[in-house]
Amino acid sequence: MRQSGQRTRHLFDLRGVSFGSPAAIVTSMALIVGLDAATATKAAVVGGLLIIGVADNLTDSLSVHIYQESERLAERQAFKTTVSSYVARLIVSASFAFLFLLLPRSIAI
Repeated sequence: MRQSGQRTRHLFDLRGVSFGSPAAIVTSMALIVGLDAATATKAAVVGGLLIIGVADNLTDSLSVHIYQESERLAERQAFKTTVSSYVARLIVSASFAFLFLLLPRSIAI
């Protein structure tokens, strides 16, 4: 039984996923709609999604890490949250790119 104030240990940190996934969804959707409005090619949209999936997600995850360190969160916990946030965002961005490649442009938008 768990006593009050005691935390359970999880293999996967949900804080990183809960921050990372919605941010990646909004960013990916905004990129798709914006590039479509600019009449970008399908390759340009997929390329943009992959760049966002790596570069933008890396900067956001590192920002979360720096914040957690400033709050004096345990180093290992801060690292786990940073990695889980990055992986969640990368998976979401990659799934948008994958769907955009598979679907006809009009449906993907």
